[in-house]
Amino acid sequence: MGWPHLSQTPGADHCLAVGHCRIQCVVLSATGSVDAHDVDHGRGRDRRAASATLGASIAADVIDLDASRSREARAGLLLAYWGIAQKGADAIGVGLGLSILSFFAFDPNGANDDTALFGLKVVYILVPMLFWLLSAIFIWGFPLTPERQRRIRSVLERRAACELAKA
Repeated sequence: MGWPHLSQTPGADHCLAVGHCRIQCVVLSATGSVDAHDVDHGRGRDRRAASATLGASIAADVIDLDASRSREARAGLLLAYWGIAQKGADAIGVGLGLSILSFFAFDPNGANDDTALFGLKVVYILVPMLFWLLSAIFIWGFPLTPERQRRIRSVLERRAACELAKA
């Protein structure tokens, strides 16, 4: 059973939050704090797929909610906003990462002392861990429960059937 299957089960938001936390346990193993095999049984690739698979599933739920409230098909618009937000986050991440490396005097072309190498760990381990854990906390309280999603889908299907009957 993989993340695509879990995205169809109750509590996809909780699966995503747990997936985020599991990723961080694997990342911690890079520091020697946790043994990756004990945490992940060698399947880290599956854990990284959580955000892509379950994130898209949650986005689909939000699109359904918007369609039920607005009575308009605006999936393309919402996905465009999501893409803009992702690209903006990527740009901010690059700027933040390079600023942190600069603060720690990391030189990509030369020898680096322990402080500069610690800056590299901050950028690749600590900062992502902070953001993944914050997102897990945010996602955990996602208000669209499986039951609510079923009701929304039922409303949308009834509307679609009425539209077909009129046509």
